[in-house]
Amino acid sequence: MWRIYPVLAAILVSLLAGVVARAQTPSLTPLTAVQQAAQATAVKDYDQQNFAAALPIFTQLAALGDAPSETDLGRMYYYGWGVAQNQDQAFELISQAAAQHYGRAEDVLGRMYQYGGIYDKAFFWHTQSAQDGYTPGESDVGHMYHYGIGTALDYGQAKHWDEAAAAQGDGAGYNGLVPRVIHITG
Repeated sequence: MWRIYPVLAAILVSLLAGVVARAQTPSLTPLTAVQQAAQATAVKDYDQQNFAAALPIFTQLAALGDAPSETDLGRMYYYGWGVAQNQDQAFELISQAAAQHYGRAEDVLGRMYQYGGIYDKAFFWHTQSAQDGYTPGESDVGHMYHYGIGTALDYGQAKHWDEAAAAQGDGAGYNGLVPRVIHITG
């Protein structure tokens, strides 16, 4: 039972890092200055759980193909935050953002597959996220390699991805290194 706590801590740190990474990732769809300001307001409202205020802005920007807005709106539908819960709509929105190689969306899509027990697709999307430079995705790939989730167990790959995440300041990557190195070295 004690082994699950480092895993839960790593997941929590990874999720929190995703909030920071989202704020630092530019939109893939060019937005006007007015749309950028609206998006910044919506992100602030979203982070403060004022989903009713974020909803119309994310809806408008998602309709334009803005990947960060599609991702946040998709998460709102997935969890039922400010909207009726609709996991099909969530999957569609997040898939559209992931198709644009938006690392955060790829990682969220990986989590959706992981929560659904479809581990090979979860591994695929987490790997896409990591390859697109999304730091929490690197931690997730390291975790999956370490435990053989959706892929073959590979401590060398786990260490590689954890080091990549830790080098970018991701706490989950760094935290993953310590127990994994201890496990590998005995």
